[in-house]
Amino acid sequence: MTRDDDAIVVSVRDDGPRAGWLPNPGAGRGLDGLRERVATLGGEVSARPAGQGWHLTARLSDREPG
Repeated sequence: MTRDDDAIVVSVRDDGPRAGWLPNPGAGRGLDGLRERVATLGGEVSARPAGQGWHLTARLSDREPG
């Protein structure tokens, strides 16, 4: 977590699923749900593959709306 001007930036990276993990379709809303929740706070999410895992960054404004 870092501060960038008027925003809080959270960056998370993982190494991919553990051995034996199987996807469970319909278990959640994944990145779409996370993007919606962050957007309600005036922020944005970016995600990209990173090796066997993912690198996700969320940027949230620390200013009051309006």
